[in-house]
Amino acid sequence: MSDKPRGVSQLILRCDAPVDPALCNAVAKALRAAQPAPVNMGVVPAGAGDTVLALQISTYTAHAISGRLSRETGGNGPAKGPQLDFDVMDRGLSPSLLAQFANDLVKASGALFSSN
Repeated sequence: MSDKPRGVSQLILRCDAPVDPALCNAVAKALRAAQPAPVNMGVVPAGAGDTVLALQISTYTAHAISGRLSRETGGNGPAKGPQLDFDVMDRGLSPSLLAQFANDLVKASGALFSSN
């Protein structure tokens, strides 16, 4: 169930398998910090004025992530954000590194949701 106030546009983040739930949660948190619209995850029905973003991951290993956000509904401008590549050599991807990737991805993809 959505917690969005009536009449307020929201962002819906869709993270289809095999996206790591920890990565999806990190991207949702970064979206919440980057803009004022409510952010919901998963299967929340989109209403008029809502924007649905999909997290598309092309590489996910213990040391690297490559992915982008794409806009499925709502907004003007590009439908796909830039591909972001993130890798570390000396350690595995920790929760703080996932958060860093998520913040960088959201910053790079701002044109997808800046009309909200």
